[in-house]
Amino acid sequence: SSDPLLSHSWSHEEMRQVLGRIFNSRAGHGSYYSVRELQGLGERMSVTEGKIFGQKVRFVWYVTPRTMAGVSDIAKVADILLPAVQPKNSKDVHVDVDDFGEQLVPLLKAQGMPSTVGISNHSLMIKDRSTFHAVDKMCFRKLESLFDIALDRTFALGSMKDTLVLLRHLANMRTTPVHWRDMRPCRMLVRSLSYFPSIGRLADASQELNEEMPKNKEKSSRKEDKIAALASRISFSEPKGGEGGSLCIDGTVWGEKDLTIDQRLPVHITGVGDFQV
Repeated sequence: SSDPLLSHSWSHEEMRQVLGRIFNSRAGHGSYYSVRELQGLGERMSVTEGKIFGQKVRFVWYVTPRTMAGVSDIAKVADILLPAVQPKNSKDVHVDVDDFGEQLVPLLKAQGMPSTVGISNHSLMIKDRSTFHAVDKMCFRKLESLFDIALDRTFALGSMKDTLVLLRHLANMRTTPVHWRDMRPCRMLVRSLSYFPSIGRLADASQELNEEMPKNKEKSSRKEDKIAALASRISFSEPKGGEGGSLCIDGTVWGEKDLTIDQRLPVHITGVGDFQV
């Protein structure tokens, strides 16, 4: 996805640190890492103009909160899901999934899953190579039993080279089309909501939202500028003479590469519906 508001050039070491923070977090404890901790860019991670084995690639990473709604909303806009499993500790190499994971996977399948790449994450826990490969097989079997045909491939992160191989695969893989997405060329992930009883305050609210958005120091095309403006300020108002007000929605819009902003083009807001801009 393209997000010109959050562009940053990352080195190999920075990419390794970011993925390490994601995949080495304790599974099952509900903790997740925002990019505010890593680069001060809010709750998303962008990798811009990085080179992996000579290829220029760009990623935008989202680490989901451990809630059904949070994971579901991210899955509605993500191009690729990266579920990670790991054993409880280095002594007990048994791989298990809690009730949250068991309930989450059928929900994702029901709404339509994008491409899914499984991650076996235990490189820092197990040093013995024979045990390492045995746990790999158990992790892969657990992922395959959960996601079945929805799983495209699995990777074991055991070294920096493994991480780069994973990133290269993500950059080159063909993403799985999702039917309901194809019917909606624009999708939006909502970040915050603001309601104003009077329509007269809409201009002031829009100015406040623009001031809060991070400034992009790098150059962007006119098309990207339009997408950024659309993502930072979307409003709906009641007809004249009726009671109510305006709803300002702050978020990020996803779409095709040749996306052009048109007032007749409906935008799908996760959990809400399709609306004209």
